[in-house]
Amino acid sequence: MNILHLTDLHYSDKGKDPSKVINAIITKIKEENIVIDFVFFTGDIVNIGADDAQYSKAVNLLFGALQSELNVDASNIIICPGNHDIDRSKISKSLKSYFNTDINDNLSLNKFYKSKDNDFQNSLSPLTPYRNFANSFYNEGAENDLCDIYSLHYRQFQNKRIAILGLYTPWLSALFGGEDKGNLLIPTDILMEVSNKIKGYDIKIILMHHPVYFLREYNSYEVENIIHSNFNMLFSGHIHKISSLSRHSGTNGIFEHVAMASLTSEGS
Repeated sequence: MNILHLTDLHYSDKGKDPSKVINAIITKIKEENIVIDFVFFTGDIVNIGADDAQYSKAVNLLFGALQSELNVDASNIIICPGNHDIDRSKISKSLKSYFNTDINDNLSLNKFYKSKDNDFQNSLSPLTPYRNFANSFYNEGAENDLCDIYSLHYRQFQNKRIAILGLYTPWLSALFGGEDKGNLLIPTDILMEVSNKIKGYDIKIILMHHPVYFLREYNSYEVENIIHSNFNMLFSGHIHKISSLSRHSGTNGIFEHVAMASLTSEGS
């Protein structure tokens, strides 16, 4: 199974044209005669998430080229949101103090997630542009389960059943301005619920924009433990450096790939 992992396009009408970089990737893949089975894009497809029109342009530029030039099956292009894919004007300032005072462990975080009350619904507002885009990007149905702060995708490859979880790590990034590192949170109940759903699958993959160490300390420990115990591969982005990292660890041998070579040199 050949996976093309891309991240951080940061598309903008006013930004640099990424066509040369995209074409260079396509040319290299063609020269190597590599057949791409899956494309994983780990966030920041646009530079300003509040501008809905940018999404369709970015999709046509990047994914349209991959489909036409590399014959990638559209259903095998899986994405997750980055911190630039949200609408920061929808921040609820009261939620920031609430998360700093009332959410201080995984138990309180899971309780907040399961409440589905008005505060939780307000916390989703910055994600609205991306969630609207995802609803049009995927065919809603048995193969794609689009939820509040994650998406779950069921695929098959050479008689192997594959489950791909896209975690919405930017869910709370709007609350803390540019200070994502050490502030983000993912309810651990999500990972346990998904793990139970996909228990019988042959390959279990997670996509997330931010590396695990961007989560709050108490949250990152348990999230990492659950991932290493229940998943085979982890792909993330956000880090804008020209290098890459893969890590093999955990009892079941998880493969972790942090895409540090982004498609643009824009800030993270």
